[in-house]
Amino acid sequence: MTHAKMAMGMLLAALLLAGCGNSSAPSVIPGAAVPTQTFRICPGPDAQKQAIIAFFEAREGDIIEFCEGKFDFDTGLVMFGKKGITIRGAGKDKTYLRFKNSVDQDGFNLNRMTGITVEGLTIYDAPGNGLRVFRSEDVVIRDVRIGWTISDPHADSVYGPGTYNPDPQSWSANGAYAFYPVICHRVLIEDSISVGSSDAGVYVGQSSDILVRRTEAFHNVAGFEFENTYRAEFIDNYAHDNVAGFLVFDLPGRVQFGEKNLVHRNRSYNNNIPQFAPRGAIVSYVPSGTGALVLASDQLEFYDNDIKDNNTVGLVIVNYGLVDPNQPQNRYDFYPEGMHIYSNTFTNNGTSPQVPDPERSTCTGPGGLPGPGDDPACLADNAGLLVTIIQLKNGGKSAQIIWDGAVDGPNDCTQVPVDRYGIPLNQPNPNETREERYEARMDERGRPNLYQYDPEPVCKYNAWKFNADGTLKKPQNGMCIENNVFNKTTPQALLVDDYANIKFGTPDPTDPANLQPVDHTIPTECPIVEPALLPQFVPVLPRYVPNPANDPRPSDAELARVCASVQPGQINHAALSRYNCPRLDQYNLFADPEDPTRNPNGFAVPFDLNTILFSDYALKYRFVFFPPDAAGRPQKATYMDHTDCETLNIYDCYTATLGFPVGTVFAKTFAFKDGDREDIVETRLLIKRQNADGRPVWVGLAYEWKQGADGRRYAELKIEGSTRSVRWDYADPDPEAVDAQGQRLHYRGATDHYAIPSAAACLLCHGGDDREAGAAPIGPKVRNLNRNYDYPGVGSMNQLAYLQAQGYLDLPAGRTPEQLEKMVRWNVPGSGGDTPGSAVDVHKRARAFLEVNCMHCHNPAGGAQNSGLRLDAFTEPMGQAHGICKPPIAAGRGADAGDYDIQPGDAGVSILVNRVASTAPGIKMPPLARSVMQTEAVNLLSEWIDQYVGMFADPQANTCGRNASPLPVPLMAPLPPTPAQTAPWG
Repeated sequence: MTHAKMAMGMLLAALLLAGCGNSSAPSVIPGAAVPTQTFRICPGPDAQKQAIIAFFEAREGDIIEFCEGKFDFDTGLVMFGKKGITIRGAGKDKTYLRFKNSVDQDGFNLNRMTGITVEGLTIYDAPGNGLRVFRSEDVVIRDVRIGWTISDPHADSVYGPGTYNPDPQSWSANGAYAFYPVICHRVLIEDSISVGSSDAGVYVGQSSDILVRRTEAFHNVAGFEFENTYRAEFIDNYAHDNVAGFLVFDLPGRVQFGEKNLVHRNRSYNNNIPQFAPRGAIVSYVPSGTGALVLASDQLEFYDNDIKDNNTVGLVIVNYGLVDPNQPQNRYDFYPEGMHIYSNTFTNNGTSPQVPDPERSTCTGPGGLPGPGDDPACLADNAGLLVTIIQLKNGGKSAQIIWDGAVDGPNDCTQVPVDRYGIPLNQPNPNETREERYEARMDERGRPNLYQYDPEPVCKYNAWKFNADGTLKKPQNGMCIENNVFNKTTPQALLVDDYANIKFGTPDPTDPANLQPVDHTIPTECPIVEPALLPQFVPVLPRYVPNPANDPRPSDAELARVCASVQPGQINHAALSRYNCPRLDQYNLFADPEDPTRNPNGFAVPFDLNTILFSDYALKYRFVFFPPDAAGRPQKATYMDHTDCETLNIYDCYTATLGFPVGTVFAKTFAFKDGDREDIVETRLLIKRQNADGRPVWVGLAYEWKQGADGRRYAELKIEGSTRSVRWDYADPDPEAVDAQGQRLHYRGATDHYAIPSAAACLLCHGGDDREAGAAPIGPKVRNLNRNYDYPGVGSMNQLAYLQAQGYLDLPAGRTPEQLEKMVRWNVPGSGGDTPGSAVDVHKRARAFLEVNCMHCHNPAGGAQNSGLRLDAFTEPMGQAHGICKPPIAAGRGADAGDYDIQPGDAGVSILVNRVASTAPGIKMPPLARSVMQTEAVNLLSEWIDQYVGMFADPQANTCGRNASPLPVPLMAPLPPTPAQTAPWG
């Protein structure tokens, strides 16, 4: 057999395995001209590989079908940027996907999807979140069970007796969210179950047009949560045996704020289990025994709900001042307004309120009180604070409905907030797209609907709420509680009030407003909403109809033919333009197909970066290949930097790289050096292609290097990813990279878990709304390329100047590289021109590390935009958005280290540095690309936080106490426990 025929045979075999596995033959959607495919995956040794490939290969109209049975995966399943895909099992009590040993944070991670359906399966034991759906639209989730087996009695019947542990304290290591759609539009969740989340079981956050119905939640911290949602509806759901049943929150630091929510015909029973949330999570402050809690959210219609036997309170409505009265965001509104609570049934709630739990307090004294050396503000960190306030204000009693009584007052701010174009939100902006602002710029009340992309207002604008005489406009901003039924069928319940306004707007007992006596007169400022406006509360959920013609797949024969068309010395641009070839050498990027570290073909340039992304101490060889134009000359890149770029999208230019033409290829080879031996492990490609609709898209592929039977090396496409054992022992290639003692950095170590990423996993870091579609490059920014490189035959030369000299780039007229922006080398003291080891030097290097390793996700348009944490290296002084005294958002178990992302002066309790130091799935950051701790980076970040970060922080954000006036000790003194409170949880 000739070499060509053998290669063709191997190629076809690989395609059959990669494209089909156990899948059925292609099917045809009626009326569609393009065939679709059903990927059928059954339990077995290849199930994980088949699932990962199916998630990557599926195209519009395809179905991924899991058979009945149990699947155990050691990696998560990722899908990115697809339309019209259905993922289904045989039923939630028949198909079980378990991620107990996964190295990834999420079980399913579905990003930037349109028309995605997930149905008929169970997802168990994800380290972080069970089903994360991010920046997607037209999402349907039905007949799905998501949870953690240790919390689910049903798991005993699936995995054997003893899998379930009834002690809630054993659930504290569970992941944060079971159902987790965030920053999504048009989401339906129905007929499903969540169990065991250490935050919220069914969470929908920063999203719009949401319907959750006929779903059950138990053994979670919060059963159901709407956070910063617009036009969302909970109906016919059942929350029982959680810490709290239903939460409707509006919190600071999110992409948007919420209003127009419907919560009706739900049941909230017996939500009395002990608190087990991570310390820093906002839900850790929710008292056990809460039927429903509303925090700072506007325009809520809460009716026809049945709330029963919740020990602390049936429904509590509070403003954010009880959490943090010093929250500095001008865009954030503390107050819940436009509340309509009616026709609900409250039975036996508030009969045995939670007492302060010393285990949940940061105070070190007995009973959870301040000890020697404690800041008295530690009192505010106790989950029982709200309950204590209620009882002390209400004669030792709770009530079935409680309102803190806080009402906003006018201020002197008259400047209407503006959008990112500088246009006030009370004026139209015809250039603004629906992608930028899903809802109206201002609602019918005059409230500006601020989004994360809008600049921070110069003052807290609330003039829209008030009449000319300074009184609150009612009823639209008032509180209406009417026509509810209050049942009391036990002796304890007979002592509980139906309603109490505790008149306590902040946790400061010295505030005169907080000294007012409790009021039991139920407010009836009705109707809150004009009947004609109520249809605006109903979510709009059109059905998405897939069209396979939007995303045709090449035939196997076509792919085989093009990938095999290799000409000596010439790059196979035809293959690069559309086809994922099974072997790297079929693209013919390198003169020696066995050596991807030198001698590239075509218009190619090697390059290096000032600060690089950490990947388990791998050495990296980087090349960029420019495509030829029609005349055979190289096409040029476009100069862009952080002050000016072509595609602003929704986030300035902070993440902008150079602009590269369609056909550009980046090749990055990862190797591990152990003495004189170098082990080349993988080569990753980023290829800029053009979709069928003409839009550019970047595709990321990883090729693993192997030894053939003939002794020759080759690199094989690993769509499903891989894991390798590697070891390293070498000095840093940069002789100026030194440790704190001035010694050149030397790295020694090994790991059995070096990860070659799946093709879909590449998108988790490289995909963002701030860059071009797909797996766009991250590293080749002007400031990171601005350094010298030792070019063969040329010598040391600035990389930007070299690109210009070779005809690959035009620099700005009249400017030399010395006049362009430049990033410091994070591990080279003094590389920014400052005194090595000085405060400024450490600060610049720490921020450079965070930008390169974290900012691709942690920016207002990245994959972690919902966290509210921005890790660019530009904004000074650093504020809360950059982590200074910022409470964590969506951090899950990662929030257990402390209360703030960065606590100046104390790296030990700063969540950021603890996550960078961790290697545990669900906690470590970045969540991909490493399996070991980067000791040198952790040391730098620790030094920065312990000694210097406070010097560069905005003074308004640099105080991490939760209260301006700390609570006196007597306010937090525990009340005598009742018999029910001293009995073990059952």
